[in-house]
Amino acid sequence: MATAGALAARTPLISATAKGPVVNLVSWVALSTLCLAVITVLISKLVVLRRLMWADSIITTAMLFSIGFTIAINNQVDNGLGSVLSSVSQEEYEGFQKAGYAWNILYIWSLALGKLSTLSLLIALAPNKTYHRMPMRAVGGIIIVWAFASVFASAFQCDLPRPYLITTAKCFSQTGFWDAFGVIDIITDVAIMALPIFLVYNLQLVTKKKIAVCFAFSFRIGAIVCTVWRLTEMHRFFDRGTDVTFDSWIPTIATILEVFFSVFSACVPHLRPFMDSIQAGYLSGVAQEDGRFGYGNDSYLMGKTTQSKAVSAVRSQALRSEVRGESLDLPRQGTTSADGIGQALTSSSRVVIHSGRGGKAQKDELDPRHEPNRSDSINSNGGRSDGSDGSKAMIIKTTKEWSISYQDA
Repeated sequence: MATAGALAARTPLISATAKGPVVNLVSWVALSTLCLAVITVLISKLVVLRRLMWADSIITTAMLFSIGFTIAINNQVDNGLGSVLSSVSQEEYEGFQKAGYAWNILYIWSLALGKLSTLSLLIALAPNKTYHRMPMRAVGGIIIVWAFASVFASAFQCDLPRPYLITTAKCFSQTGFWDAFGVIDIITDVAIMALPIFLVYNLQLVTKKKIAVCFAFSFRIGAIVCTVWRLTEMHRFFDRGTDVTFDSWIPTIATILEVFFSVFSACVPHLRPFMDSIQAGYLSGVAQEDGRFGYGNDSYLMGKTTQSKAVSAVRSQALRSEVRGESLDLPRQGTTSADGIGQALTSSSRVVIHSGRGGKAQKDELDPRHEPNRSDSINSNGGRSDGSDGSKAMIIKTTKEWSISYQDA
């Protein structure tokens, strides 16, 4: 009985005047799910690719900042968050402000690193062309400037030497600052969700798979919803005429969920089902020295997306040809350099069979003087199409010509 009574006394109670345990519960569930997603991505890469890339450090750092963010919020709960102000001592109230000051900075870095992690994957998927990567780098530059400026402003939002007294000291317009912060946050999230559409628009994929690719990057909608929710409740943080410690529990939950969706959505595109949907071979690819993934000399995923099925088909045809005693020259992987999405691979094999006297067939291999370029394709009539480096190019064209003639003995 004594043990049961001690456990009951230690169990946090949720009541109309005590919402701190709700904040703790939401924060730890969100953090556990977030960490599980990040660790799953990292383990998958280690198991299959045998190494991690520099870009993985971004999502790992975002997870670490999220852990610090959650610890700071729990510390704020211990110092009165979710409790009525009249029940909070002066020492606890100062600890409440310090914890809020700390998690504001950690919150900014968690959001920024989650966005940059997604952008690093988009840049790795993009072809090595300026007009594809320029928008991504522009968005990345905006996020970096936004993050550093916001951290600086948050760190000095109140008068020195105690800028952490965010609800009692003299500060600038905090509500206006965080409203502007939230608007830029939403704009960058929308831009990140729009970039995959720009990337796969001209890709030779069926519409269903294009939708699957864009859907993998659309989980930021959850972060946008939470940002809007946080903005509508922002005044509760800084309205000094109200019960700040109690009223802050609702916008704090909105902030926790925003951080969760921002970092978690950066993990979703790395998961195997979405990578399989675009047949990029992400988990079965080869890690490049520059931190990107691909096959052979191809330094991007989308370039192989449109080639995988065609290459497999031609290789199967080559195996069948060997059984029949034929030969088919295939372009070797690793010997070609793809400069755009869906660059054409061409292979031609012309075989002419003549029959001499006595009806015995003779087989000659024709060696055409003009070897087609990699960007040329040979049509079914033996003609040659114009070169193309764009995503509209034909993937693989194999043309065989058979000529059989007989002479009477």
